[in-house]
Amino acid sequence: MNDLPADFDTFSETHRKNFLRIRELSREKPIVGTFCTFVPRELIRAAGAVPISLCGGTDTTIPPAEADLPVNFCPLVKSSYGSLLGGRCSYAHFAKLIVGETTCDGKKKMFEYLSEEIPVHVIHLPQMIDEDSITLLTIEFRKFAKRLEEIFGTTITDEMVRDQIRALNAERQALADVYHLAREDPPRISGKELFEMFNSSTTSFDPAGKLAELQMLKETYASRPTLVRRSKRILLTGSPVTRATVKVIDAIESAGGSVVYLEGCIGSRAVELLVDEENPDVYDALARKYIRIPCSCMTPNTTRLEIIGEKIDEYRVDGVVDMGLVACHTFNAESTKLRTYVSGVKKTPFIHLEADYSCADTGQISTRLSAFLEML
Repeated sequence: MNDLPADFDTFSETHRKNFLRIRELSREKPIVGTFCTFVPRELIRAAGAVPISLCGGTDTTIPPAEADLPVNFCPLVKSSYGSLLGGRCSYAHFAKLIVGETTCDGKKKMFEYLSEEIPVHVIHLPQMIDEDSITLLTIEFRKFAKRLEEIFGTTITDEMVRDQIRALNAERQALADVYHLAREDPPRISGKELFEMFNSSTTSFDPAGKLAELQMLKETYASRPTLVRRSKRILLTGSPVTRATVKVIDAIESAGGSVVYLEGCIGSRAVELLVDEENPDVYDALARKYIRIPCSCMTPNTTRLEIIGEKIDEYRVDGVVDMGLVACHTFNAESTKLRTYVSGVKKTPFIHLEADYSCADTGQISTRLSAFLEML
């Protein structure tokens, strides 16, 4: 897995540089690829490895995936699978292990195919929040730690895990310090900048450097002049926002709105929750944090409604945009309950739209969002 792809010379200059950068990093520390915020990065770091979120945000890698996966599959799953099949993802190419999780049926099937080519560990995620589920997830995290020890020939002590709990809590708090600048009116940070900040945090190689970078971002955004006019303040929620669907943020902000809160997998969904640093059982502490992530795979997913309700008030939101990927059935199914809560209980305008990874729906998305903002 450490050799460069056969067609490396055909890659763009930026793509080649990225591959070479990750190759150098992989010579210092093993790379572990992840797909989801439910994977405990604390354990990966405790094992001396670098956790990196894998590629899956472009439509160009979808065609090769459709040789194995149905055409009407989730575009995020197809894009992710295709980027690994074609060797186009530098992070996966140099990964010693890929970590999956049972959040979605599409990804479960993808992990089955991937395990035939590269080492894959799948974490079984309970999808209800109760003490039995927390116990089960604690067992799963201990099994994951054992797998990391076996692969990397190391021993993960509780104190190593606790050190990483503190470090990642500090990183989450530093991220929050930056995105809280959107509370201001007008906001000090745009929705596109929020996306870029969250997206870069999933591929952080240097924890100390990341904290310094976030502090610099906070100072930069806090000191720059704000807009004079007031824009409509939008909370964006739903399926994961990627490079292929950042067009939704672009459409909102091109129409005069401001995405002030990004409630998603690439966003605040996992950052808001901290791990209890005082819990004597580090695995129980991790399980209690991660099981509370309000993903649509959870049932009932009342936590998501509670968080969105709180943020509507805290960020003085004018409207909620719920973006579901085509074939992302759980998020699209939750739209009805979310609309009832946002429109009925919170008395806030709401719109649901479905997006694909192609550019074919860009015009329609822009038209619908422009009309929505005009109505506010």
